[in-house]
Amino acid sequence: MCSDSFNEKVFRYLEGAWQVERSFRGSYEGSFAGKACFERLPNESATYLYNEQGGLIHGQGQQFDAKQNYRYRLAMDKLEVYKQEDGAWELMHELDFEEAGDCLTAAHVH
Repeated sequence: MCSDSFNEKVFRYLEGAWQVERSFRGSYEGSFAGKACFERLPNESATYLYNEQGGLIHGQGQQFDAKQNYRYRLAMDKLEVYKQEDGAWELMHELDFEEAGDCLTAAHVH
């Protein structure tokens, strides 16, 4: 019997609802807080539709409602992240997770 790779285990763990918080640095500073959901696509066992919505606060204090959709796909033992551009899903990142003590790290190509 084959055991699942670490990336496969991470992928399966993602399914369901999540709270999201992140900060942005650089030319666009600010933060985002809200809810997200990874939902398995029908007839695509290795793909989730990721939806997030919440509030975006610009570094100067302006607040906006924000929402985004992505697709997460397990492919060749990496997680691929796709964003919809002009009606087509385009590859945005490839993630390769590994354990680092009590944390997870992911190398990615952008």
